[in-house]
Amino acid sequence: MKIKIYLGFKWKEKYSFLIKLVYISFFSFLNAQNDTVYKQYFLPEISIIEQKWELSSVGQEVFNLDSIKHKIFFNQRVSEWLEMEGLFYIKNYGKGQLNTIAYRGNTANQSQVLWNGVPIQSPFNGTFDFSQIPINSINLSILRGANPALWGAGASSSLLIIPNWILPYKFQFQHQIGSFGLNHQSLFLQPSIQNHKIQIQAYRMFANNNFPYINREKWGSPKEILKHAQTQNYGLQLDYKTVWKKNIIELHLWKHQSQNQIPSVMTSDTSAQNQKDSNLRLQFFYQTFLGKIKFSSQQSYLKDELYYEDSIAQIFSNYLSHQWFSDHYFQYSNLQNFFQLQIQNHWIFPEPNSTMVLPKIWKRYSFIGTHQFQTKNQKWKYHFTFRQENIQNQWIIPIFNLSGNWNFISHGYIKASLGNTYRYPSLNDLYWQVGGNPNLKPEKGFQYEAILGYKKSNYQLQLTYYSGKYQDLIIWLPVGSLWSAQNMNQTQSQGLEFFGKTFFHYRNHQWILEFSGFYGHSILKQERFPNDEAYLKQLIYQPKYRWNAQFSWNYKNLFLQYQQIWNSYVFYTTDNSEWLPDFFIGNFVSSYQFYYKKHEISTNLQLKNLWNLEYQVMKNRPMPGRNFLFGIQWKWK
Repeated sequence: MKIKIYLGFKWKEKYSFLIKLVYISFFSFLNAQNDTVYKQYFLPEISIIEQKWELSSVGQEVFNLDSIKHKIFFNQRVSEWLEMEGLFYIKNYGKGQLNTIAYRGNTANQSQVLWNGVPIQSPFNGTFDFSQIPINSINLSILRGANPALWGAGASSSLLIIPNWILPYKFQFQHQIGSFGLNHQSLFLQPSIQNHKIQIQAYRMFANNNFPYINREKWGSPKEILKHAQTQNYGLQLDYKTVWKKNIIELHLWKHQSQNQIPSVMTSDTSAQNQKDSNLRLQFFYQTFLGKIKFSSQQSYLKDELYYEDSIAQIFSNYLSHQWFSDHYFQYSNLQNFFQLQIQNHWIFPEPNSTMVLPKIWKRYSFIGTHQFQTKNQKWKYHFTFRQENIQNQWIIPIFNLSGNWNFISHGYIKASLGNTYRYPSLNDLYWQVGGNPNLKPEKGFQYEAILGYKKSNYQLQLTYYSGKYQDLIIWLPVGSLWSAQNMNQTQSQGLEFFGKTFFHYRNHQWILEFSGFYGHSILKQERFPNDEAYLKQLIYQPKYRWNAQFSWNYKNLFLQYQQIWNSYVFYTTDNSEWLPDFFIGNFVSSYQFYYKKHEISTNLQLKNLWNLEYQVMKNRPMPGRNFLFGIQWKWK
């Protein structure tokens, strides 16, 4: 069976009654146990069928949050999931604080986050905080590698956030508590109304993050408590879908708000920095079929507001933007060929503070052509995409991507992909006062990857080689006493990624072993100025290796897992003279499930940083020692 993921159109008092009901149910159903074995199966190869185009995992890999990991990380954040994987390095500025991704030597700006096919990064700084995305009843995947069909930009990866329309339950409530004042709740409703699908999700995530740590930056290395680090996120998601005859309509809403206190670094005693984010995202999608021809239209509105204050430094700033995305496309397909023509329009209406002078409208127009072919026996197929954009009346270099799959033996496959990429400067890069540079050129690059894999019913092995060269990278450098955005860097990244997974079961026992990681180099290939000591040195906050091993055991309704992460040292100075040491993090997870008629209750206990390791991911940003999470999940089918 082939799984199709559709990307297109796709807090304490209020929950008191439900919380009590859950706990009562927990003890009432304690003896109502089912001998069902919790088994894990490999997902078949995924075809990403975006309702506006068939993207493809042709030549590239899609990394999924599978069913078991979804149970482990329920009610947590996307960044917490990715931190536990071997392939991704999360630049964590502190528990509950800003989390961005570093993958294959690329910057956070070169990764996309797509909600139902639309990028939701900030138009001002071009990044996205992965700690702002809760893991609830949604599908999450990461497309590893660039794909020009995904709004053109992005050189390393794309996080795909889409509704899960095939959930087998009508109601779900989750509650999680943990160390340092952590308290998460979420509620999911899925009423059944004939041909109409409706999903409603509400969530709240709160934490004090007041953990103890040893401050090695002060004389005597005193033990301190992290202060001014409280975080709160809450939001509402609504998804609607209806199908009649040959027409599909979808409506989506995502309202999200967050409030974060930003703690001081280890070299400072006080902090008065606070940040508030407010996001409203709306989408309308329509699709109709006429024989082998499909026409689709998607309209999206995004409102993003950020308020930052530092009362000590007397810094106050507010950024507000309105964005409109319009996407129209025609598709034709038969058994072997797929063609698509697509027109994308993107308008930004920025409202910054008085220190920036911006155009009233920022305009971007795109034309995309796609062809995909596969043989009748599906042993091999290829995918070609061409993209041409005009941004603010400036033509961007054409983008090409060619990829293919070849199933050369039974259960064995080869994938390959190559193409050029680009990233256009953000509004801050262009217009920030003082230091913005309106003459910046887009970043350009060329990358390719090759994948050798073998997948059978109970094990999978995969080896990936990747390489990428990028030029005109946008960096901020000092010019006299001021900093300015410039096109100066030229970088090269290459490395190997490995993924292996196997499982076997005997009677009611099942054992699962998973191993993943990478080894790679990301270096500066061009001097920024004479005698640049960063030349040919590893880029900062880019680990050379990162490995992850997970061993799991299932017995009836009991699940246990131990996980070990090896993370190499990372440099935090461009000349590689200073670095953060490598670290080995161990985590333990246990869960148990109960069944009674149409009710399913799951409990989950996690011990993180089991060996109480002292480590940092970002310089002078302490990470917590041993801590725990306990959660309960109630589903009604």
